[in-house]
Amino acid sequence: MQRRDDPLGMYQRGIADLASRRMASCSAEAVEPSSGAHVPMVVTLFEIPSAELPAFYEREEEFLIESVPYFEGVPPSTSTAGEPKGSGLMCLASSDAHYLATR
Repeated sequence: MQRRDDPLGMYQRGIADLASRRMASCSAEAVEPSSGAHVPMVVTLFEIPSAELPAFYEREEEFLIESVPYFEGVPPSTSTAGEPKGSGLMCLASSDAHYLATR
């Protein structure tokens, strides 16, 4: 199965500009809480209007979309992190098996 987030797949789906070579894809990998690992990461948040969520889910169909908490400015591993500022959607890496099972 061809990965949908590779440059050819993005061009075929109309979400990459071949002439300018502008294309991007990014996902994260979930860490099981039982592993004891804590991996803070810096991200950029942006809003997606509710009316555009169906197109977002369709465009990002190869990912697991999960709601995750975020902290503003301070990694949650420090004692000053406090409570999450909010939650947002994150694109998580998936597998071919999961993709085929849910489509």
